[in-house]
Amino acid sequence: MKKLASVLLAALLTASAAFAQVSTGSTNKKSIVVYFSWGGTTESLAKEIASQTGSDIWRIEEAAPYTRDYNKVLDVAQNEKRKNARPAIKGTFPDISQYDTVYLGWPCWWGTAPMIIFSFLDRADLDGKTLAPFTTSGGSGFGSSLGDIKKLEPKAVQTKGLSLNGTSGLQKRVADWISEIKR
Repeated sequence: MKKLASVLLAALLTASAAFAQVSTGSTNKKSIVVYFSWGGTTESLAKEIASQTGSDIWRIEEAAPYTRDYNKVLDVAQNEKRKNARPAIKGTFPDISQYDTVYLGWPCWWGTAPMIIFSFLDRADLDGKTLAPFTTSGGSGFGSSLGDIKKLEPKAVQTKGLSLNGTSGLQKRVADWISEIKR
């Protein structure tokens, strides 16, 4: 009899907990920072966002590494853009289905995201997810990248983006942006 009472009590507690979660709408929301960085500035920004949000983090790496020569990589980036290329991504792709929010970052190249970002978007299903874009640039900001990404991910809820030129005031700017997009 004690065993039956214990089983019934356990079932009742489990059902109550499930009902409480449904009725309050609470869930364990998870987020991930996904980024591509060539020179390290975008990586610094990505790590700061992950630190302030408690997000997982994943770096997009190109299967065929870009040259470290700045002028040559600009030529490569322009050629990829002209061809609408989709460079291969190295490594294991994260399971995006487990995340509610994706912070997606890149350096702005030729007025948009590098084509490897589009390679990521072609594989990731962001329907219904919050997409929080961030970029680093020498002054062009996002260029056309927000609209370009919206075309590929029309069912994602895209927040206001964060664009930085350098890392000066990084912690405060990230904190202000996170506070603004979570309102």
